[in-house]
Amino acid sequence: MLESLDLSSNRLEGEIPQQITNIYSLSRLNLSCNQLSGHIPQGYQFNTFENDSYVGNLGLCGNPLSRECEHDTGFRIYISRVQIQAIFFCHPL
Repeated sequence: MLESLDLSSNRLEGEIPQQITNIYSLSRLNLSCNQLSGHIPQGYQFNTFENDSYVGNLGLCGNPLSRECEHDTGFRIYISRVQIQAIFFCHPL
């Protein structure tokens, strides 16, 4: 059973496939520091993963991130205030 998946810093691009939520045994996920975009899949264990699983992927949106996804209706959300709680570096110093 796959319990932990760390694909951080692999230059992955595109969306996270919804099918990954079918890995029911997955309890730890790290997709940080890639170029992923789109909605973060929801359901099952994905509802338990926190922000640090996705940090460094500026194109991702949806829970658990504070960035909401834009809807096809043209509705836009504008952020007027940003609060930084943690800083992660995605490249070796």
